[in-house]
Amino acid sequence: MKRLTTVPQASMIKCCGCIEESNCYSDISCDEIFKGIKKLKAYEDTGLEPEDILATKRAMETQHWISVSERLPKLEEYKSATEDGEYFSRLEIAALTGGIEYYIGYFDGYKWFDKRHRTLNGDVVAWKVHQPYKQ
Repeated sequence: MKRLTTVPQASMIKCCGCIEESNCYSDISCDEIFKGIKKLKAYEDTGLEPEDILATKRAMETQHWISVSERLPKLEEYKSATEDGEYFSRLEIAALTGGIEYYIGYFDGYKWFDKRHRTLNGDVVAWKVHQPYKQ
């Protein structure tokens, strides 16, 4: 990614020394501009592209258990689509039935069910997006 912040560029930005907002040439204060440049520079220093950050975030969300008290699956997590149509994505589900039982199942936005569309026994307490084995 091409850097937008460099030392020469940052040093070219100067505050006019406005004391009152009515004298400023911008709708944004110099402090806000400098904070924004600092934040952008810190991001650029990571060397990551926006796609890398989004992929990492998605991977982190799908690799750990999420409590149903924290949140339920989002539409894009429980439903997928191909050119042949839409389908429910597999989820790993932990349900409390006296002990914890684990299922591969589905969520439709309202209820949890198995591959035969039977409602799961017990109270679902956690879930995660199922990631099949890859070599």
